[in-house]
Amino acid sequence: MIKSKHNTVIENSWVTGLFGVQNYFLTNGEGVNVIPNEIIQLLGGPHNFLPVLGITAVPTVYTGFEMVAGDMNKEGKTLVVSGAAGNCGQWACQLGKYLYGMRVVGITGSDEKCRYLEEIGCDATVNYKSKNFNEELSKACPNGIDLYFENVGGWITDEVLLRTNKFSRVIFCGSISQYNSGVPEGLKNIFMVLLNRVRFQGFIVGDDPSLIGKSYEIVAKLVSEGKVKWKNYEIKGIENFVKGLDSLWSGENTGKTYIALV
Repeated sequence: MIKSKHNTVIENSWVTGLFGVQNYFLTNGEGVNVIPNEIIQLLGGPHNFLPVLGITAVPTVYTGFEMVAGDMNKEGKTLVVSGAAGNCGQWACQLGKYLYGMRVVGITGSDEKCRYLEEIGCDATVNYKSKNFNEELSKACPNGIDLYFENVGGWITDEVLLRTNKFSRVIFCGSISQYNSGVPEGLKNIFMVLLNRVRFQGFIVGDDPSLIGKSYEIVAKLVSEGKVKWKNYEIKGIENFVKGLDSLWSGENTGKTYIALV
């Protein structure tokens, strides 16, 4: 058994931090955050911490909503989420629905994932691989789009921009379709940002650290009320790290992808 010799980490503690892809990490204590036992118990075990309160989970999603659309009247408005069955996506859908009272449309890449999004509260879903995607997106958003949680970029974003309402907003969280594309696609319908006075804003979790703490309180409330669900995509063994990384680009995963070391 490996024990920490640092006085801030007692035996049997669970910790989080940016430790790299490795089995062991040596530090003087900096960058190591101990996860409170009450959080572990609330989430049903340590395997649920990253999917719910990790960097690509509720803290990021809540920060995006508040920084980009915190002053926006969201109740009853239409929110579209791309990459909706990924980890950020599943939380964007649920916070949009249960925290902000929005009508939520999730975009994802399979009928199975569409069914999952319906289970977690989406009012409508669209499979971007459908040959009728354009028509299905319009049908899912009969009153246009007021807020877009952007995770994928490329042609999907172009289609969303065509359906934006005046003074709508785009929470620019990611652009996963472009990361390994060689030559990133430019947006063809960027003029819609001008025409509809769209606020298109990026953000990084940690821009406002107070929002991270607030997101923990929100999770505690939503989980205790039984309103939210999440999926994990577990891959066992550090030797399978590349396989786990590849699953993000292929769309193989649903929910949070993580490597289980034990």
